[in-house]
Order: sequence, then structure tokens, then C-alpha cells
Amino acid sequence: MPNTIPIAAPKISRTPRKRSKTGCRTCRARRVKCDETPGACIRCTSTGRKCDGYDVHRLPLRKPTFLIPPNPLMRYCGPMGPDERRGFSYFRQRVVPGLVGFFDSPLWQRHVLQMSQAEPAVCHAVNMLSAIYQDAEANRMTLTGDNLGNAQHAYALEQASRSFALLSKRRASSDPQLRQVTLLCCLLFVLSELLLGRYDSAFVHLRNGMQIVRYSQHRGERELPFMRPLVDALIYLHVQSAHFVSVDVRDALAPEQTPSSFLSTFHTVEDARQTINQILKNTSPFLAYCWRLSEAEKTAQQGELWRRQQELLFLLDLFNDQLTIFHAVSHRTLTPKDQRGAEMVRLQYLSQRLAVEDSLTAEQDLPSLTPQHLAVLSACEALMERFPERPAFTIDLGFIQGLHTVATKCADLRVRVRAVQALHAWPHCEGILNTSVSVALATRTLKTDLQRRQLGITDIPTAGDEDRFLMKLLTSTQFGPDWSTVRDAKIQLDDSSSTDGNTPLSFRLSPPPPPSTVISPGGGGEPLILRHALTDGTCASP
Repeated sequence: MPNTIPIAAPKISRTPRKRSKTGCRTCRARRVKCDETPGACIRCTSTGRKCDGYDVHRLPLRKPTFLIPPNPLMRYCGPMGPDERRGFSYFRQRVVPGLVGFFDSPLWQRHVLQMSQAEPAVCHAVNMLSAIYQDAEANRMTLTGDNLGNAQHAYALEQASRSFALLSKRRASSDPQLRQVTLLCCLLFVLSELLLGRYDSAFVHLRNGMQIVRYSQHRGERELPFMRPLVDALIYLHVQSAHFVSVDVRDALAPEQTPSSFLSTFHTVEDARQTINQILKNTSPFLAYCWRLSEAEKTAQQGELWRRQQELLFLLDLFNDQLTIFHAVSHRTLTPKDQRGAEMVRLQYLSQRLAVEDSLTAEQDLPSLTPQHLAVLSACEALMERFPERPAFTIDLGFIQGLHTVATKCADLRVRVRAVQALHAWPHCEGILNTSVSVALATRTLKTDLQRRQLGITDIPTAGDEDRFLMKLLTSTQFGPDWSTVRDAKIQLDDSSSTDGNTPLSFRLSPPPPPSTVISPGGGGEPLILRHALTDGTCASP
């Protein structure tokens, strides 16, 4: 048989084709070619499928910095495009670990993920929060400006619109699940607006959510296990909002609960956490009310304020006794994260007690509280070292309030500088509080004090023009000048100030006390205001 030489088959060259990036959401989820017919594509309608429309904004294609493993939650009851898949993976692997950075939470670790699988409105709201969080984290939580040309912001706007539209369609529905879906979307809207600095819209969502909660409680509806942590999160943010909205004197001076009704032996860290959160419901309105009072008003109400202050200090001391017992009995048996959680609860106690004690202390008497200020600062610095991966955003209060109290109240100016440096070293948000705003307020008051005393402390961390930063903050929200922290810091807006760039920005501080006294204006840690049209500021309610 003659030898034959095999001839290789000729290679068929294929013309490379670009993948369509503008197809409808249904075709992209199915990974098939879309004919891109305006309105609804023929490929979907001819096969009896619902065309889910076209995305106006798409996220830029970037090499992911995190793995995207297969996830059964991706198969929810509607089509999910590649942007949604990326956003959901980012939410699971970056946003959720940050939200539970201080304490574990079934709300974020289980319930939200399950609801995203079953409810498209929740899935879109999750993607909205994920996009805003990713942009804020990339900018070190400084929230330096709104930019609808920003791909993340534009994508978040579209996801918010889709979620809101789905909720609006179901307003007249009798679906028993609707109330839970609406409350969860309200919470996600609140967090997104806070990250953008849109406080007015965030508080509208929060107020609507609280109305739904009160309506359900008034009707005596049975509370599902999923609802308890969700309602607790909304109430926790509502309590923090006392520093940003007006406070009724009855809420500030009347106890919400008696100590015996909720103080008992702690068996878990969660027991201690729930108890300190209940105490926060009492201390937060009191502090917000006191910080808005002038010295003359405090003097006029001295008896009633002093009585309420002593009640709160007694309540906090009872809590400390129970926490000390729990630490002695159970600390060694706790997991490393629970041990850190127990230290966080103790830090919350120290911060709350210091703030309540400072609230009625005269400026000339503040040097007597320097040991307490130093103890809170040392506790914060020690605990910060135990956070290898510090969360950028969490609902729970932790470091900001205590550090800000030290940075604005302590009579020892070098201790105040250390507190400002600690705030600046970890840019993050805790609920409504933001380190960037806290640093700006503390630096402003500290610089004023240093200039008046003519001291040579220069190692104060700065992040640009603090005056311009604060002016934009206070003029970008309706009630900014009346925030309790701003009133306590005695900062007043100059009538000649403007944010159009043509008029120099300036502040007028209230007249300082005589040089012999210690200037120590107070402050808080609200997030930076950033104008951004995310939604119309409302949340659908049944």
C-alpha cells in the first residue's frame, strides 16, 4: 500500500464578533442574541416571554477584585443580568461582612439574601446599595460630591427606580408578604441615602418605615421571626436620628422604660447588646435635647435636667454591673468574635456614660473629667488594633461617638488631637455617624481653641478645607444648622456665606467664654451631606 501523506484540514477563519452590550435584560440573562427592537424585542415576544426592557445605565467592565463563585441565590424569580450578578456578589462578599463587622446579624447574613431570591424589588434594592457602597468605599467614605455622570451612581438610580416601581405596582395587593418586603426595601433605601448624604430623603424613608411598624403593632399582627431583626434595625436608626430632627421634651426627660423591666443577667453577648440598645433609647433623646440648649436654658431647667441625668447614670451603672458579671463568668468560653463583641458593648457603655456626664458639666469643670476622656480614648485605640479588617459601613454604633466626645470636650488638648487622629485613621460610617464629618467638626473647634490659646500643636490631620466642607454639609440639608451636634459646637452659619464659589465661605462661632475658662464645644459624627437625586424621597407603603 503506497505511503500517504496526511493533509491537515484547512482552518476555517471566523470573523470575530463583538458581544452586544445593549440587548434587553431578558436576552442578556438567557445569554442569547437580542434583536434590540425598541420597546420589546421580537425574540422575547415571539416565544411568549416577557421582555424586561433595556438598561439605560450599565456598570463599567472592570476586572473584579473579588471572586464570584456560583450562587444558587442568583436564580430568583426574574431575569438577572451580568451587572446584577456582579452587584449581588459584591453585596454578599463586601457589604454584608461590613454590616456584621461588629456583631453577627441574621438579618444580613440570612434573611436579606433569602428575600433577594424571592423578591425582585429587594434584589434591585440590594444592587442599588451595593453600587453606592462600592463607590463610597473607593472614596474612603468621604462622599465628596454627587455626580450623575458617575457610572455607579447612575446604575444605582436605575436599580432604585426598578425597585420602587415594583413596590408601587403592589400597593393595593393583599399579599401578606408585602409588608415585610416594603420594610426591607425601606431599610435599604435609608442606608443608600445615608451613604450618599441625602439625609432629608433618608429620614423620609425612615419615617415611612416606622409608620408601617407602628401600624402593624397597633393592629396586633403576629410578628414573623424575620421581622424582629428588621424592625430592630429601623428602630435603632430612628433612635440615632434624634440628633438630626427636633426632639420632644417629653421624650428627652421622661424615661421610656424602667430599669427593672429590661435589666437582667446576661447569658449571651446578644443579650448585652440588646440591653445597651434599650438604654440608647433613653440617652439619645436626652443628649440631643441638652446639646441644643444654650447655657441660659440649661440653667433655667437645671433641676429637671439634673434629675434625668442622674437617672440615666444610675441606669448605665446597673448595666455595667451586669456586664462585669457576664465578663467574669463567660468571657473565656466566648468565640474570638464574641469576645470582641463584648468589648464593643463595653465601649458603647463607656461612650454613653461619658456623653451623659459631659452634657451638663460646666466648661470650667471639664478638667475633672480628663481621666474618663483618656479611658475612652485608650479603649478605642486598643480595640481598633483588634480589627484586622475594619468595616467601612455598619449600623451599630461603636467608635465614633466616644472618640468625637473626647475630640471636642476634653480639657487636655493633646488628648483631643489623639482622638482626631484616631478618627482620621479609620474612615467609616456607623449608622448615621460618619468619621469624615466628625473629623471636620472636631478639627474646626480644635483649631479655634489652639489659635485662641496660641499653642504650637500642629500635628492635626486635615482633609482639605474644613470650612468649605462643613458649609456644604450644613447647607445641603434642611435642618443642618439645627443638628444637635452643630448647636452644641456653637457653630452658626454666616449670612454672607454661599456655596456658589463666588462668595468666600465662613463661619461665625458663638462668643467664646473668658480666656480663663476651657473651650470645649461638643459635637457629633453625622455623615457628609451629598446632593444626589436617587429617588423621589418616598417609600411605597401598603
